Amino acid sequence: MVAVERRFNFGHTSSSAGSELLQDRFKVSYDHVLGRGSFASVYKGLDQQAARNVAIKVYKGHQQDDAKTYKESLANFHGAVQIMTTLREELTLGDALITSPTRRKRKEEGFDQEGIELDPVLIKRPSFNEESMEECLRQLAASAGNNWAEAVDLRRCFAELISHSVDKDGKPGPDAITGSLFIVTDIGEENLADRLAERADDDRSFEMEELRELHWSLVTIVCGLHAAGFVHLDIKPLNIMRFGPQGSPFPWRLIDFDGCVRTQTVVPSEKVLVTPWYMAPEIAEMQVRRYKQRDDNPKEDPQITVSRLMDVWSVGMCALEAVFLQPVLKPFFDEWNDTKRASSDLNGCSKFFDWLQDCQKPVMDADMCEAIGSMDKDLAMMLQGMLSKDPSKRNSISECLLAKWFEPVRHRLQTGSPPRKSSKERRNCSKMSALSGSNTSRACAVM
Repeated sequence: MVAVERRFNFGHTSSSAGSELLQDRFKVSYDHVLGRGSFASVYKGLDQQAARNVAIKVYKGHQQDDAKTYKESLANFHGAVQIMTTLREELTLGDALITSPTRRKRKEEGFDQEGIELDPVLIKRPSFNEESMEECLRQLAASAGNNWAEAVDLRRCFAELISHSVDKDGKPGPDAITGSLFIVTDIGEENLADRLAERADDDRSFEMEELRELHWSLVTIVCGLHAAGFVHLDIKPLNIMRFGPQGSPFPWRLIDFDGCVRTQTVVPSEKVLVTPWYMAPEIAEMQVRRYKQRDDNPKEDPQITVSRLMDVWSVGMCALEAVFLQPVLKPFFDEWNDTKRASSDLNGCSKFFDWLQDCQKPVMDADMCEAIGSMDKDLAMMLQGMLSKDPSKRNSISECLLAKWFEPVRHRLQTGSPPRKSSKERRNCSKMSALSGSNTSRACAVM
């Protein structure tokens, strides 16, 4: 299923007014819409107990009104609550490299560095690439001994779950009083899509260090999710929010966990909610199969085994967008989207899916690699590893963390001070401005 791009309009007020007090604590303002999705709407609210603004996600459907919509909303609600509850547990990157015992327990029981058992969840690669997985394990084991891994707090990678509706038994479910399904989280300042659009409008590219820090945030966000064993499937700038003032550490966090599933889960195509220009080629291949089977066997719905590498592709597209200040694949989707043949399930974009799933037609082609490489070869190499259409050749998220592009970040986390900027890096900043600030079709010019 192809999702429609949803933009969160911070500060926008709708024409319909009204408010409601939930759990005698959270006042939701229905006249202040932050965003609308397929199964829920997000409103600005007030936590009267803590005297702070919050975001309140209210799911569509009611038990007595629309059974189908309510069933889908209930499933999304339960999944999101379970995942967000898991993600708020104490976890640093150092902890994520350990299956058992936890960092606290290993200190109590005297486990030394040699006895640490690394978690293959974090570095899981397909079975056909076991040598690469073992090498990544060895590199992560060596890196885990450095304090930069302990400095990365993965809990700060996600929106904070403050509360949620509970039923009469106190379990997650429809509110015992109102019957509504809702989730309360902290509220973000802006999403990454708006930040990139603002930069594009001002014709102002990121400085090299700004870009590196943003990329590091994106990769650690995904690392935290993968370390917990989940795959998001719809990572895009709209689902990445800035929390706290600009310049604060780890400002960018991931939101919207409704479509999130456990890795290696087998799901039917109709349950995969994605945005086409951020979707992984494996999902595009499934959509192509679905398109071809529509006439032969319309009742058969193709399935796909969810992999963490799908998220790596999506966050790689976000990272590439930060370079060019525009969604790189959206112009192609818009051009090839056949609105005359559009259907409710395929949206007329089979040509785009055909291109995206074709491993012989890379996104990071020679021209783009040369253009980005002229700015920074390490940046080009990392993006190339993230955006391989062949998942067997795509980097895992842990390999991204160890990319040479991030050496200055790891140095800063380990020593507390950034390395001195070289004259080469200063020259690269001007090249980036020239590449990303030329016109509105920056990416298309080099593809």
